[in-house]
Amino acid sequence: MALIQSSNIQDNDNLEMLSHIEGPIVDSFYDAALLSWGKALEPPFPLLNSPARDAAIPCCEDNADNVCTVNGFEHLPEHTTKSPNYDIDINHEAQRVNGSVHPQGAETRTEAVTRHLTPNHSSIYTPQNSAWLSAINNAQHSILIQTPNMNAEPLLEPLLNAARRGVTVSCYLCLGYNDAGELLPFQNGTNEMIANRLYTSLQTEEEKSRLRVYYYVGKDQTRPIHNSFKMRSCHIKLMIVDEQIAIQGNGNLDTQSFFHSQEINVLIDSAVVCRAWTDLINRNQNTAKYGKASSKDGCWHDPETGELPPHSIGPVPGRFSWAKGAVGAVKRVRGAGGF
Repeated sequence: MALIQSSNIQDNDNLEMLSHIEGPIVDSFYDAALLSWGKALEPPFPLLNSPARDAAIPCCEDNADNVCTVNGFEHLPEHTTKSPNYDIDINHEAQRVNGSVHPQGAETRTEAVTRHLTPNHSSIYTPQNSAWLSAINNAQHSILIQTPNMNAEPLLEPLLNAARRGVTVSCYLCLGYNDAGELLPFQNGTNEMIANRLYTSLQTEEEKSRLRVYYYVGKDQTRPIHNSFKMRSCHIKLMIVDEQIAIQGNGNLDTQSFFHSQEINVLIDSAVVCRAWTDLINRNQNTAKYGKASSKDGCWHDPETGELPPHSIGPVPGRFSWAKGAVGAVKRVRGAGGF
């Protein structure tokens, strides 16, 4: 059994989504955990015939010998497309993956993690990104997206092309989620900025009518609440295409998840599951009912006053938006908000 979810261990104001997965696919999630953390998990997780309640209380010293140390670390060549290296078991594979950022020779720790120079936006065709792009490019009649932020550049033109060819594109975004971080250089902007850009890129009203951007509205609310208030936010990561293909997990459709962060998702080909999940997310929020953005500027406006929600930045954050992002980053490090 595996639980695939969007949840962080903080941010209690978030609406989240969790899937209970069973079957052989669980082995893949288990392997991903072993590779990510570089641990053999000895002893392994308890099985159904050996419940955890009967086990002794674990002690960190019991497995101390299994942890690689700096001096005793064996260097294994990095596995790349140009220089493939395969291993005989999961233990060696985990050691190779984690060893790729271990200092080699006279390298310092800083030099080891910057061996490929500064982070860039070149890692487009990863399995996660390829699944998203393929689903969007092959959509025939509908795309439903729910994500905290949506600003990954390689996704924007495919979404526009989908709307142009007659596909209804519905995007449930969160108002103000991590705005400070999205205003930093190379992050590509906030949800309101991206929504405005998408709408202005479409030429006809018919095309714009097929692009439907919404901002998350809690089940007990009638309007979106900016994330800075930490009252009602949404952290679900879900894409449903043609009511047949669903991609769910913890990968955002933003620059960070698309190019830099390690995420894990599951792709399910099932009309039954897609219908159930669509009903589930709409039943637990009022986004589709009250959260529609204006096709004129991509922002939500009060239906009575026409005003933007409190703390909303709008489609144009100003000349010094990068400074706002820097201040937000400092606040985040200090534990005083920011992202």
